[in-house]
Amino acid sequence: MDDEQLAGLASQGDRDALATLIQQYEVWIYTVAHKIALREQDAREITQNVVSKLVTAIRAYQSPGNFRAWLAAVTARAAFDFLRQAGRREPPGEAVPFEEVKEVCSDPAPNPREALEGQNLRECVEKAMADLTPQQRAILTLRLDEDLPTKDIAARLEIPPKQVRVQLSRAYARLRTLLADVAQHYFPVRKNHECGTE
Repeated sequence: MDDEQLAGLASQGDRDALATLIQQYEVWIYTVAHKIALREQDAREITQNVVSKLVTAIRAYQSPGNFRAWLAAVTARAAFDFLRQAGRREPPGEAVPFEEVKEVCSDPAPNPREALEGQNLRECVEKAMADLTPQQRAILTLRLDEDLPTKDIAARLEIPPKQVRVQLSRAYARLRTLLADVAQHYFPVRKNHECGTE
């Protein structure tokens, strides 16, 4: 049974279908929560909140639909609300995130140099993301990871579409500024004869 079938059954009160969905998506929910909260402990709490909330929230799911995008929006909204209520914005510098989910989701290890460069790049991106507001991180997650249009992000986060556009624009501009040096280091501009443009 695929996710859409399970979600359809769960929305009609099938607890076994809901339990299966939670089991399949719990690590993924944590990953989405961490992208927005940037703190391991907060991401855990948000994940627990989302799992608890799903018992009633799943009734609003309309099948057939896009369950993963719907769940990403539920998680993003929960993360945004959690951070707003807690009055948090800047995370403390924590060790490498997602430690507990790495073993579940990891690819075969690259060579040591690639691993170090990948970790350095990831840390630079995480530091840049920490400079954004929780709302901007939530919007970016829904746009980049789930490819949701502005109107859907606005509806799911319960904010005006204009605010989504403004925050996306600000987030992109801030990330471009913060990651300019990183981009030059990891993705140097090629010469004209190599790529045909400057």
